[in-house]
Amino acid sequence: MTPQSFCLYLFFLVYVAAIVTKPSPYRALYMVPLIALYTYAVFFTQPTGDAHSDYHIGLPMSIYLAYASSYILLSDPQLYLRRKGQKELAYQMSFIPRLRWATDLALNCRAVGWDCEVPKLRRSSLSRWPFVRTQLLWLMYYYALNDLASYLNSRNPATWKEGGEHFGAHGILWQVWNVIIFWVTLISSMSVNYTMLSIVVVAIGWYDPSDFPAYFGRWLDTVSVRKFWGQSWHQLIRRSLQPHGQYLARNIFGFQKGTTLSSYTQLFACFFLSGVYHAAGDWTIAHNVDIAKHTMQFYMLQAMAITFEDGVIAVAKRLGIRRVPFLPYLWVIFWLTISTPGWAEGMARGGLGDFPPRFPIIPAIIKKFNAA
Repeated sequence: MTPQSFCLYLFFLVYVAAIVTKPSPYRALYMVPLIALYTYAVFFTQPTGDAHSDYHIGLPMSIYLAYASSYILLSDPQLYLRRKGQKELAYQMSFIPRLRWATDLALNCRAVGWDCEVPKLRRSSLSRWPFVRTQLLWLMYYYALNDLASYLNSRNPATWKEGGEHFGAHGILWQVWNVIIFWVTLISSMSVNYTMLSIVVVAIGWYDPSDFPAYFGRWLDTVSVRKFWGQSWHQLIRRSLQPHGQYLARNIFGFQKGTTLSSYTQLFACFFLSGVYHAAGDWTIAHNVDIAKHTMQFYMLQAMAITFEDGVIAVAKRLGIRRVPFLPYLWVIFWLTISTPGWAEGMARGGLGDFPPRFPIIPAIIKKFNAA
């Protein structure tokens, strides 16, 4: 086990302990070891050479540190959060039930089955075994998609660590292609892991199918950049962002809830914090300031794009202009095409240009075909 991995596991134990602890003014002291472990793992250890392992130290620790800040400094979840059907508040429970409650809250980033659940999740209405069979089909689909994307990435200098080629090196169509493959790689790799987990824990009866809503929203609903990030994307970090954005807008700047200033302060704060999460992940793989800087730029640009499209939509409504079919989709594709390369190229230079499956199939088939 690397020092970074040890810090991550210890960090999570302290994080859960902070949630388990009953309401007390001294709960804030848990932030001291959490910040110390985070600082050491992210800034005072050297990259191991395994980009994927390193990235999954900096990124999750950043996310969980923000969740810890929300649950320790900004609120006390035992005083107000409940799982659906829960009668008594957490601080009224005995230790073991409270430990299960805290562990579920810590691991359940979308708060599925809680009264603070992320909105508009797509739940399955299937029973246990039909759900497992359906998920097996989805697993095969996502695995094949990830395998194909990985094979294409392995033959593309734009996604090699030492390739050095820009996404748009061969024109705009090549850039569009590279951006599509980049997002397909991310979506398929994350979906494989989530789908596999859902199959196992539902099959053995630990969870119900309703506990595993679709990882992503409906792509046909992606009619704006706001919809892309706020509904179609996975929403795993949403609840770590909102409390800090709200605190900044209302408690620091004093903006009234529901006002334009409050809304856009929260918007930019959330994308800034999301950029910090991902930049920390980038930093752990290469200790390269330029890569982290481009990641921050990418996420701040998303907030600017949403502000721009909100303005365009408002003007169009005032003028009575109806939505032009397919134009919203073209806008989202256009925006991701021009904004993604700065972030994706940095990831590639750090060694994260690909998220290959554990057992690649397509390269093996091609190898056998060539041998024949």
